[in-house]
Amino acid sequence: MAIIENESLFFELFPRKYSEKDEDPFISSTLGIGIDGKGVFHFYGELLMKSEFEEILSNIYMMLKDEINNFIFIPVEPIFKMQVIKETLTLYCWIFKFQTGKPREHRFYTNKTEVQTFYLQLKEEMNNVLPPPFLPK
Repeated sequence: MAIIENESLFFELFPRKYSEKDEDPFISSTLGIGIDGKGVFHFYGELLMKSEFEEILSNIYMMLKDEINNFIFIPVEPIFKMQVIKETLTLYCWIFKFQTGKPREHRFYTNKTEVQTFYLQLKEEMNNVLPPPFLPK
């Protein structure tokens, strides 16, 4: 699983398996965010499409290569909006705006090493996404 974790932050994105055979299927996923020891958001289910994971990976890669300084990600299922801003060469701000329930925003900061590790973990997870054990007939 792709995770950024320290004493005040927990951010996890874990693609697990395809839910259907389409060209751009939704992928069953876990998305968890906790800040200062409190669970802020946790979702388990068909949250993101394959192309959306690829978009996140592509944007993070371009940030790490200094090609862009920020990006906004809004999934097809608009449960949340994620923005990542490269504030300095080594400091990244992650902003999550949640559309479910009472609208709320959470932000946290990570360093470049944490972003690189997250990117590599998520890329590896995407290479290992499996089909479900059976498909409906």
